Amino acid sequence: MPQPSLLLDVPKIQKRIDKAKENPYRVKTGTFHAPIDMGRDMFEYTFAEKVRIFMRAMSNEGWELASKVVLQGPFEAVDPNTGLVIIGHKEYRVRGVFKYRGQTPTKVRVELDPSEVKQAPDHVLTTEHDEDLKLAAKGPVAKLIEDAYTKQ
Repeated sequence: MPQPSLLLDVPKIQKRIDKAKENPYRVKTGTFHAPIDMGRDMFEYTFAEKVRIFMRAMSNEGWELASKVVLQGPFEAVDPNTGLVIIGHKEYRVRGVFKYRGQTPTKVRVELDPSEVKQAPDHVLTTEHDEDLKLAAKGPVAKLIEDAYTKQ
């Protein structure tokens, strides 16, 4: 039996990645949980509501639906925070092909006054504009910043 090769064909992989970058279509999936004993009418209402929420979220991110929405499931419901199975619930997946609208996302930078940010005593503040940060800090955070600079 031949040994698996650990060498990667980097140019081939890069070519595939470049093709994917140019393709505006992506498969997007949303999930929701529903009780096992939920009636059919209530499930259909819940499904329609979850699809509306999913579509709104995709639209807000710049995606528009380019296919039919497909319901997949039921699957075992798992809490995303703990990884534990949710007894009495099933997970369903809403999936569709979306096309990116082609809008270039703009970066938004929000700078907060350090005095408005809650800091733990062991946090160290760093920034590109260290002098500006020193001048802007007021209140209890100023002491933390001063201590951080004296430790450096």
